[in-house]
Amino acid sequence: MNSQIKNLITELKKITGVSFVAFNYKDAKGEITKRLVNIGVSYKNSLAKDLMMLSNLRFDDIIKEQARVELLKSVILSLKKEEEIEESLNSAIEQIIAENSLTFTEKEKGSHAIKSEAQSETYITICNGLKYHAEKQKLYIQGMSVKKTVVEAVEKADTRKPLTKAKDSIRKDMKSTKYRLFIVDSLESNFKINGDTLELS
Repeated sequence: MNSQIKNLITELKKITGVSFVAFNYKDAKGEITKRLVNIGVSYKNSLAKDLMMLSNLRFDDIIKEQARVELLKSVILSLKKEEEIEESLNSAIEQIIAENSLTFTEKEKGSHAIKSEAQSETYITICNGLKYHAEKQKLYIQGMSVKKTVVEAVEKADTRKPLTKAKDSIRKDMKSTKYRLFIVDSLESNFKINGDTLELS
């Protein structure tokens, strides 16, 4: 294990209350950004809020309504794979499925399949929202994206289809879609804990 990761685990065991992680991130297309992620937010609660929001929305536009339904189905499947669902929430899900006459294909179910136990065992949990993959020597940061500052932009052509654009316009008002997983190289230099924020460099 990377020595910096060992130090990070040691330091985080000494304290409580770290809710944010600040770090630099380079995506697959080469764009470099500064990120601030809230690792203290419950993904399940975010999904539950989106469930109610999407179930109350309706659009006259056919494409927008299709986008709403597909996003609603995705939220439901994501909630169903969460380990603990309250009875009241489960009842709400079943009622919404009936009201919207939703059916789920095997492909849709497969895309939301629960990861195998073998996969989860390859990670070392540092704290809520922070995991380390020992073999790949990668750090996994998962939480609500709070701030994104572009350091080095990359020209990106808009090749989205109308349905994707409609989904993206709805996603702007959703909570769970801001919940992201970032995979970064293991720490090469320093980290510091500044109040409730872990700053990685």
